[in-house]
Amino acid sequence: MRIFKRLPRSTFYTDRTRWFSSKSQDAGSKKEEKCTRDEPSVEQSEFNTPTVNEDARMLSQCGCSYLAMEARNLVYKAPAFSLQTKELGLDYLAQLMDLLEEISLCEKCSNVKVYRAFLQPLCHSILGLCRLFYRSLREMYNEMDMQPVSLKGKEAVVDERPMILCQKAYHQIERLHNSVRRLVEMLKDKPVFDEDAWKLIDSGAYRLVVCTASLSGFDSDLC
Repeated sequence: MRIFKRLPRSTFYTDRTRWFSSKSQDAGSKKEEKCTRDEPSVEQSEFNTPTVNEDARMLSQCGCSYLAMEARNLVYKAPAFSLQTKELGLDYLAQLMDLLEEISLCEKCSNVKVYRAFLQPLCHSILGLCRLFYRSLREMYNEMDMQPVSLKGKEAVVDERPMILCQKAYHQIERLHNSVRRLVEMLKDKPVFDEDAWKLIDSGAYRLVVCTASLSGFDSDLC
């Protein structure tokens, strides 16, 4: 006759707990392994890095990225155009046109998508500032402003002051129009070219050139 030794009740529960615990750990490790396998590897996340570096290198070769940032900063720091600050306003517009003109003469950076998308709102903002300066000129004529205008260190004759201001403003706004035309010609065959937006800028700059050139018979609806 065989006698079976009865195990304590606590031993049974301890063994069963260990069994479930080991199963849970196995399942957790498999789940963790699956999650790790599904996560993108470092090589996958850096897939576009060469393109970004290539674009940055392309922009840095000619300095157009720096010029564009300088132009944007100038737009943010635009002065309040008024009768008392006509010369300062003209100097400000000349700085903007220097930057935009140099940007429009570079054909290398037009292949960078992010840079292309930046140019349209930049030109739109510059056009808006030129319109504001044009309105200050028109106000000068309407108010018969008699403020002295310096021309290379000497005062101009009273009757010549409006004409001199108009000629200077015309020259800067004409530079804007020429720069916009060059940019349109350069970008029109590139991907994601917004023809309607650029057409509005081009036509707006042209109309502003005409308005500034012909000071007789101002029409507020033109610009």
